[in-house]
Amino acid sequence: MATSKIRAEPFRWSIVAAAAVVGLLHVLGALQVREQVYRGYRSGDDRVIIEVIQGGPADRAGLRVGDRLTRIDGIDAGDAKALAARPRARVGHTQSIVIDRGGSSMEVQLILAGLPPIGVVAYLASGLTGLSFLAFGLWAYFSAPRRTSRLLANAGIGLGAIFTEQPYVASPFPRALQESGLIAAGVFGFAALLHFALVFPTERKILGRRQQHHSCRRGLTRCFPGFAVSRSSVRVGPRRGRGSGLGPPATNGCGARGRPCPRPQPQRPQPPEEDRRAPPRWHRRRPRFHSEGRCAC
Repeated sequence: MATSKIRAEPFRWSIVAAAAVVGLLHVLGALQVREQVYRGYRSGDDRVIIEVIQGGPADRAGLRVGDRLTRIDGIDAGDAKALAARPRARVGHTQSIVIDRGGSSMEVQLILAGLPPIGVVAYLASGLTGLSFLAFGLWAYFSAPRRTSRLLANAGIGLGAIFTEQPYVASPFPRALQESGLIAAGVFGFAALLHFALVFPTERKILGRRQQHHSCRRGLTRCFPGFAVSRSSVRVGPRRGRGSGLGPPATNGCGARGRPCPRPQPQRPQPPEEDRRAPPRWHRRRPRFHSEGRCAC
């Protein structure tokens, strides 16, 4: 029964293909954990070093907190595009860094090292978190294929893409394409998660139809007459009825936006002038009689 429902799902192959791509990126990124380099310092947006790990490569090279990076391997430290386009550094590579310390320029040689054990654990934990989101969404989708489980699967794919440790690609264009695709998948995943929160377990009122909007507007008009005045003052010219625009002006908004005009109510005939003083015959009180025939008026 579950297999037949999955075959009836229109987006099953697109979900499986997207999940396979994200899972493959996770596996390739995990295999390259040994190739990740470790520098041992952290700098801010102004390229000033704010932290140096004791005993790390930066500490052994002589870098200090407060040093300002000016050039890295002959490239300006503020040119982010040029730094991103260069080939990835490998473990054991010597990096030439020019710093500004107290107004004087000096050059240091930084020998890159591999990730420490805590870095390897954090790297793999990020990948496992993404794979957990991906696996849970797919499990919910294959267990009960319906609209809500499909949204959960899309959310799992997007969140799994966010936690992906991207495998290194030498060419700049495929690398940029990979990064933009993962960002788009993450945004799509968050949108699917928000949609899932609005429709599960029951549909929220925020997804109401247009009729609820009209009823809310009519309620505002009843409670606040100034709301109707402000809305009518914005329009320019009289509003016409339904049709070609040549009909008489419509009142109270009838004929606009597909609203039917109310039917005219038939007027009750008025009694003659001399009979208006006496109440009509159907308004006169009829006498009630007891069982013995006497009037109980």
